[in-house]
Amino acid sequence: MRIRAAIVFALALCAPAAAQEKSVAELFEQFGLFGSWAANCDREPAVDNVRATISRQDAGNVVEDDDPGRGYQINRYSIVKAKKVSDEQLSVEVVYRPNTKEEQRQEQVWLVREGSWRTMMNKPKGERARVKNGIVVGTTIKTPTLRKCRDTPVRRQASLRGRTRHSPG
Repeated sequence: MRIRAAIVFALALCAPAAAQEKSVAELFEQFGLFGSWAANCDREPAVDNVRATISRQDAGNVVEDDDPGRGYQINRYSIVKAKKVSDEQLSVEVVYRPNTKEEQRQEQVWLVREGSWRTMMNKPKGERARVKNGIVVGTTIKTPTLRKCRDTPVRRQASLRGRTRHSPG
């Protein structure tokens, strides 16, 4: 009996790496999510054309910085968990505005296709969903499809601190 247990244990240790869960950074790399994104990359960031930049920090953490344009504060999301749902969907857990009074955990589902990304679900912890099936709850407004941009990431900080966009993110 002990020999069988030892063999099972040894086989478990030798399991292929693919069977193990991937890190957030590995999944984001697999889905091609690092870089800058916008509905229209040729336009400046604006409330209706938020520029999202996803990057890996020195500590290996993955963050998303959303620039809603002049006069608005850049919104930061710290990506704390990610799970592949399908070849085109990724489930993520984020912390919106980490280490601030506005900090909030959110569950999101992203649809990621060749060179595009769209939020299909956004549900803050302890609240009702803000986005379901890619539509802002209580409206007929679809979440924007962001396209991968070739330019540099968000670098500016807004001049008016504390002003934020009021969209489901």
